[in-house]
Amino acid sequence: MNQLGALENMSVFLSMYTRRGEKYMPGNSKDVSSFKVVASLYQTLQGHNHAVLGASFSNDGHVIVSHDPCTIRVWKWHDQQQYVSHCVIETEATAIATSHDGCFIASIYEDRILGEKVRLWSSDGKWVTDLSSQHDACHMIFTPDDRQLAVVDHSGCVSLWDVTTWTLLCESDLPPNAIKTRLNNRIRFLAFAPDGQRLAIEWYTQNGAVQIYEIEEILHGGEIQWQISWSGAVAPAMVQAHSIVRGLSYSPDWQYLAVASDMECIVWIFDAFSLHLIGSFNLPRSIYGIADIAYSSDGTYLALAHGDGTVWVWDVAYQNPILTFSAHLGDIGPYSTVIGSIDWSPNDRLIMTTGVGLYKNWDADTEKSTLDKIDSSVKLWKIQKIPNPRIS
Repeated sequence: MNQLGALENMSVFLSMYTRRGEKYMPGNSKDVSSFKVVASLYQTLQGHNHAVLGASFSNDGHVIVSHDPCTIRVWKWHDQQQYVSHCVIETEATAIATSHDGCFIASIYEDRILGEKVRLWSSDGKWVTDLSSQHDACHMIFTPDDRQLAVVDHSGCVSLWDVTTWTLLCESDLPPNAIKTRLNNRIRFLAFAPDGQRLAIEWYTQNGAVQIYEIEEILHGGEIQWQISWSGAVAPAMVQAHSIVRGLSYSPDWQYLAVASDMECIVWIFDAFSLHLIGSFNLPRSIYGIADIAYSSDGTYLALAHGDGTVWVWDVAYQNPILTFSAHLGDIGPYSTVIGSIDWSPNDRLIMTTGVGLYKNWDADTEKSTLDKIDSSVKLWKIQKIPNPRIS
């Protein structure tokens, strides 16, 4: 893309988001400066004994599911305006997926003979079933309507499962021109467009670092059948030995796909249909990069988990950060705390972060570092707009 074309695309991008953002954000700089956005710690969920790899809200915000490599924890909203522990599932969990209604949890466990398999649980911690014919599973995600579960294996093949019967509906072909490097030995990020017809997968090929699949329901011979087909790729420049995708998020209006690069600390915004680059923005460089990104439910903000333990909330329309706060401890000597995942509550009033880093305790009396610990907390941060005291 030449420089003029990039500027034109950015202009279109900003105008689109300004029009969309007007009902959420004031339309002039004086109004924008009349308030500021602040974050305060609302609640810390304790109970994990290992690094918390991820956590997510249910669609109604009443359920939180978090997991570390050995356990899955389910938390439920209580009358006293707090989340309380509901159940603990003792199971290996290299990756999990939670249905948007909070009813089902899919986890991956390792079978010594058949490889990594998918196991299904209810949100009450009861075993439901195993996907018997699914082997070498790498990651998975529920469709937005919770009717199907998409599972990706180590070769990049996508399989679609019916949630009611837990039967296999269809499988995709392998992504074309795959690059076999350390970058695609395990898929870490998947994202469904809200219409459920497009699935973005972090998978490295000569076409790009993020693959897009179309999922279609077709009528064939009087019967409904499903089909998954590769339709393109984004971020070809990220297929570099030093670049790793660290976040995927579709905008709630289905129009845009945000992709984060780890070490470069760059977030790209792509048109979800044409897959053309629309714009980008940078965060300060960090050797730990970006951990995860998430759109707010109204599409106004992007929350970014930075490698130094901070959260950045970025106004998409105005292309600037409106809030930065320390969510987990930063660098302490050779140790660091980073954020494993980030998510917005459905009403956008809370941001949830998980801790996955190591840190040292410092003994002030002996002036020596003591026991090394793991930040295994799940933190909920209350996000508020308050009047700016600088404005009279």
